[in-house]
Amino acid sequence: MENFFKKNILELISVCIAVTALGLSIKVAIDNKHSEQIINKPELVVRLAKFEDSGTFLKCSRLGSTVKFEYFLRISNKGNLAAKNACFPDKLYLPEFSKEKAKYRDHQPITIEQGERIFAVSGFEIQFNSLKQAIKMMELAEDESWPGITFSIEISYKSELEPDVQYVKKVGFQISKDDALLLINE
Repeated sequence: MENFFKKNILELISVCIAVTALGLSIKVAIDNKHSEQIINKPELVVRLAKFEDSGTFLKCSRLGSTVKFEYFLRISNKGNLAAKNACFPDKLYLPEFSKEKAKYRDHQPITIEQGERIFAVSGFEIQFNSLKQAIKMMELAEDESWPGITFSIEISYKSELEPDVQYVKKVGFQISKDDALLLINE
């Protein structure tokens, strides 16, 4: 009787080991499939950084009825391929200033290599309808209780393996001098 229990227990242990090994091999196969998807394309990560000279996230200046806002982008490529012809921003969305004219700073397309991190000053100008509105905007931006401006951008880029495929990274922020909150990350 004792041999019967020993034999069955050993078989039960063998079955448990086999099931565990099968589960681990399935997990490894799933992880490899996900890794291949990530490996075969560039993957941009976009954040805001503080300006070193002012220690702020946002700089503003005024020339007549135009207010200029600047921020410091940190863009990293976490994928395993270069992000070719990265255009940032491809589109700009400023919900608070739909009536005013907004113009985004132009950037030349660049390539961001695998594992590379680049920094770029970017920004936009808002042409207000009057000088009084522009001055009021500057006063608001200087106020420490101001929650900031909400905006979103799209960065388009391509992969060297699939030159016909256009990737788009969408990010949105609420930014003031002291705070930068990431709202959208798609």
